Amino acid sequence: MSRHTSSRKIREEIPRQLQGLLMSEEQIVERLTSFFPHVLVDVYKFLVEEGFGAH
Repeated sequence: MSRHTSSRKIREEIPRQLQGLLMSEEQIVERLTSFFPHVLVDVYKFLVEEGFGAH
């Protein structure tokens, strides 16, 4: 059994609320980079529609 498979099995047994504390650095980076573009889009929309666009 590979290390990845065993760590996945262990992770599945751990309560959901603790999973965030046990994420690898790679998983954290992946989650941030998948989420970050949405934040940029929201900020841009706000600035254009509410900020600069309103004047």
